[in-house]
Amino acid sequence: MAGLWDHAQTADGPVLSFAILTRTPGERMQRLHDREPVVLARSEMAAWLDGKALDLSTPWNDDAFRLTPVA
Repeated sequence: MAGLWDHAQTADGPVLSFAILTRTPGERMQRLHDREPVVLARSEMAAWLDGKALDLSTPWNDDAFRLTPVA
């Protein structure tokens, strides 16, 4: 997943923070939630870590996620 993290030293001690990027979901995911996580393809990981521009707005193909009911 595409995310951001930071480490800050504050007067109260160290603070670690993390955020997962989300976007408008594809049709299948939309049945569950109004957002979906930005999941990077393996071929995009190096570019993401290098800070290169990627199109992160296009939802994943509906076959990319498996929906499984849980009890």
